[in-house]
Amino acid sequence: HPTSLSTMAWLWLLTAFGIAQHTQACSRVLVNKKGCPVVSARTMDWAYSFHDNLQINPRGSVMDGGAGEDYSKKWVSKYGSVSATVNSWLSPQTNNLTGSKFDFFKDGASEAVNEMGLAAHILYLETSTYPALIKKPVGVTYMRMARYLVDNFASVSEAVAGLRDVRMVGVGMISDAHPTGAVMGIHVALEDASGDSAIAEFVDGRMNLYHGRSQNYSVMTNDPALPLQLQNLKRYASFGGKEPLPGDTTSMDRFVRMTYFLEYLPESHDSTAVAGNLRSVIMEAAVPQGAPDHESSGYAVSPTWYVSIMDFQEMIYYWSWTLNPNVIWVDLKSLQREGSFASGKPYSLLNPRDSALAGDVGSMFQPSLEAPSALLARTSLVWPGSSPGSLAIILGSAIVAAGFIIQRLSLRRRVPSVQGCGESLL
Repeated sequence: HPTSLSTMAWLWLLTAFGIAQHTQACSRVLVNKKGCPVVSARTMDWAYSFHDNLQINPRGSVMDGGAGEDYSKKWVSKYGSVSATVNSWLSPQTNNLTGSKFDFFKDGASEAVNEMGLAAHILYLETSTYPALIKKPVGVTYMRMARYLVDNFASVSEAVAGLRDVRMVGVGMISDAHPTGAVMGIHVALEDASGDSAIAEFVDGRMNLYHGRSQNYSVMTNDPALPLQLQNLKRYASFGGKEPLPGDTTSMDRFVRMTYFLEYLPESHDSTAVAGNLRSVIMEAAVPQGAPDHESSGYAVSPTWYVSIMDFQEMIYYWSWTLNPNVIWVDLKSLQREGSFASGKPYSLLNPRDSALAGDVGSMFQPSLEAPSALLARTSLVWPGSSPGSLAIILGSAIVAAGFIIQRLSLRRRVPSVQGCGESLL
């Protein structure tokens, strides 16, 4: 039992389970107490920038799983969505299963939310091992899994059933740095406007699904897989153990801290207030630019490049690039009213890293029929260097972003917050 193990013995146990020593970082957290607004947040952390973009995906988009003609699931999108995508970084690379470049518009969604209120988040899990590729039209690569889920399903329950109808495919990314193709390990978090949640992980070639409205499925970081994260949680005083709250940037420490702070998050019926409060929790897991990249435990950590928050009550998707002191947002209800998701519309793109952007950017997306050369990025494999002002930048971003959310709250003239809107789900 973890509570009877020393810290070093526990780390040895994790190593025995195959936890790699160079884990990257991302975090996701969800508020879903009954009677409260549903709000989620995530960070995108990596050794280098993916030059992330935002993309509007219309209904009627013809899609396939990206695993090759005889191996891919095929579908036509039922729902419009907004996605954060790594397409600028990914599209110059070659898909090892098809021999073609990755598709700028179809590949690379790191998260997405659709007009029905279903969101999917792709986070790194180094110990993932995917099912074997089979010659049946059921394959979906991890570069298209978020799109598969939000294109086809309106709720977590539907998406969980849809996951059982396909096979996650481990696609290799061929580049000068990886001539045989690098494969990423990932796991998937889902939530919807009702507060339902699910996590899908791929261990020993099998998919493990964890589904339910439980706080156990409200936090996701990186390695180890969810069962070991929950077991590790029991070591700490707030969860039945004896150890104090940890403060490192490792995946396990971030998991413990977010679970702890989520339990004490102020309750409110105002979703904008909940979004602001949840930002303070997700920033607890953010890693400043220039932070040391190797911890005593052997885990590598990576800086945070963006933070996103999804308010399911108002259907507003907040997004902030941590090198800019601004926050932007996209109102999905407005996009729906204005026909941005209509079948026959082209994909639309926005560079959310532009420091001139602030506030509602829904009208600033540009329709595009081909990948804009200005958004294409060279593949970078260099770990970012330390910056003396990086900590100030990320803290400043959090303060300014909180100010923008407070400003939205003051302008909306809504009913004052009411405490006690739900019971703990832990």
